[in-house]
Amino acid sequence: MKMTQHSELLQEIENLLDFEHRIMIEGDLGKLSVVVERKEKLLQELMQQNNLGQDYLSILRKKAQQNQMLVGSVRAGIDAAMKRLQALQKAQDPLTVYDPSGKTSDLQKIAKKSLERRA
Repeated sequence: MKMTQHSELLQEIENLLDFEHRIMIEGDLGKLSVVVERKEKLLQELMQQNNLGQDYLSILRKKAQQNQMLVGSVRAGIDAAMKRLQALQKAQDPLTVYDPSGKTSDLQKIAKKSLERRA
């Protein structure tokens, strides 16, 4: 493979890493699956090459590491959002208490039963 083809492959990988970074920053995570598939194919091609410039490979490695850190941050953000949504959902559930016999019961049911209505 000629050096220009090496350069084209390396440039395509760099462009893809930049695109992946932009997707995560913008929050358009639906596009990540396409990026991952393409990145895997390009990296397989890259592994079959000889005489690649180590300087350029170190640049690609640095970008890939930055994206990996960003993926971790995105994952942590999604986890935090899910926990918050679960907490909000749980807050809407009726409060469960123990009745005098030791059984659990919803506080709303107890309150409805014990309210005295007068006209």
